[in-house]
Amino acid sequence: MELQHFSHEHPLILKEVQKEGEGDECFCYACEKLILDSAYNCGECSYFLHKSCAELPREVENSLHSKHLLTLHYDDKYICDICRASGNRFSYWCLPCDFTICMSCYLAEERVVINEVHDHPLANLIFRPTSFFCDVCRMESKDMSYVCLTCQFVVHKSCLSLPKTINRGYHRHPLTLVYQYSMLTNFDQYCRICRLYISTAHWVYCCAPCRYFLHVKCLITTPDTLSLRGGENENEDENEVDQSIDPNLLHLPVTNGSLELFRQYAKQINLEDIEREAELIHWSHEHPLILFDVQKDDDIKDEITLCDGCVQPISFPFYCCSQCNYFLHLSCVNLPRELRHPIHHEHPMVLCQVMKFYKTSLCDACWVWTNGFFYKCETCKFILDVKCAFLPTSIAHQAHKHPLVQMKGSKDLCNGSGFSFSTSGFKCDDCKFKISHNSALLPGTIRHRFDKHPLILCYPPFSEHVDEFHCEICEREMNPSYWLYYCSDCDQSFHLFCIKDYYSNVKYGGTIEVNCHPHSLAFVRKARKRFSYCSCGHSYVRVIFVHTCIDIECPIFECGECNYTLCLDCI
Repeated sequence: MELQHFSHEHPLILKEVQKEGEGDECFCYACEKLILDSAYNCGECSYFLHKSCAELPREVENSLHSKHLLTLHYDDKYICDICRASGNRFSYWCLPCDFTICMSCYLAEERVVINEVHDHPLANLIFRPTSFFCDVCRMESKDMSYVCLTCQFVVHKSCLSLPKTINRGYHRHPLTLVYQYSMLTNFDQYCRICRLYISTAHWVYCCAPCRYFLHVKCLITTPDTLSLRGGENENEDENEVDQSIDPNLLHLPVTNGSLELFRQYAKQINLEDIEREAELIHWSHEHPLILFDVQKDDDIKDEITLCDGCVQPISFPFYCCSQCNYFLHLSCVNLPRELRHPIHHEHPMVLCQVMKFYKTSLCDACWVWTNGFFYKCETCKFILDVKCAFLPTSIAHQAHKHPLVQMKGSKDLCNGSGFSFSTSGFKCDDCKFKISHNSALLPGTIRHRFDKHPLILCYPPFSEHVDEFHCEICEREMNPSYWLYYCSDCDQSFHLFCIKDYYSNVKYGGTIEVNCHPHSLAFVRKARKRFSYCSCGHSYVRVIFVHTCIDIECPIFECGECNYTLCLDCI
């Protein structure tokens, strides 16, 4: 067969070329590759073309440059815009864009792939395995490489073979491979295996209904049989509890909030061994305190009166001042004056009280204000209220199947709230699950005036709730990767710290006289907007947390006769 090719002045004859090792090697003038099969040859010159190269079209469409047709050129010096190699033989060229593709890149049709996960073609531009960092699995290893010329990222050939969907034993639903998770959620995401941030530029495996995201690397390298409870994701019964958990551990969340926590620390003080004096002088009060014992004084009714030490309902036996509205549990009377705490062992902590009944101190563990007793490190100004000071070092929590042990603050994110915590918390020694004291002590159910039903503390995944959550208080969209309070009857949800009662550990009552008003002012609890201000210019609400929302009940002074109010800073 004879061919008059535009690249050569003589006719070319199709013939069989010798196999490798049988004689002199012949190379194709177009692609410069060794010829081992049929080729066109000039009988007068040493000019060879692969049959496939000789039959290349003069104009082509190509996925590597889809704007215009590419024209076949020869004997022009060029630099390939794909692989950056220089040459002077055959090439395809776009005149309007001055875009050139060498024959090696063009002929690699089998090395241009369309991946269903990615929007653009991926080209294999280096024809041998090399060691490089893959933008999909985020690992460096030796493999064939494919490049997206639009997005400018490189991927292992093996990663292109990753399954679009995959099942894993540590999650109940199939996981889908996506290259951009930002289309699925408005929030930053953290890998449920390594707990590290996932960039929006990274491919991930995810379960969209559960808002469950994994690094590709973590999925590849983690055994399928590994248990990854992490608080909310294990492919097991949600209510299943590890049988190795000691039933005597404090189980959180508690149903009746601080009262149950008070009972926990009261257990640590053996009341049977305490000598009960009928009358005593206590360091916290200027008057003698009288003992009331249920066995001797059963005519005394246990009314809803709060202890001035722990700010919990009073119960027998207790001490009372006959001149003041001052009460102390027997256990609070016998609290140690000095404490070495495991989360602040550097210095001793001293038992203190506020100087005035309306002054409050903020507990660094639970972020709740108190005007009761608290332990304080004078060196570090670190404060723990009495319930937090006597929390056990190990607990069980409904959000996690393993026991949790007390830990110092961490730069890691709390698995409950999504915020970092610098003071103290609890962690699982088996998993990477960590929660702050603040999250750990949240009550299991609460009531709020925005909803007539009890609000339940709920944990992800929320696979049955496919719509976004919006907080009824701050009206912002909520991150479904973290805990929230929810009413299923009304389909109402609340941020943990929008609905949290920051003044639940304050004892109200008592009056003061001020020069600026003719009537007595009572120390009361009132609902106030976050940005409502007293006549002095101060906000009524002490914002202790950046995400504290706009509506909160807080302590103020109020005149019962004329509705006159003052904030605590005015006194």
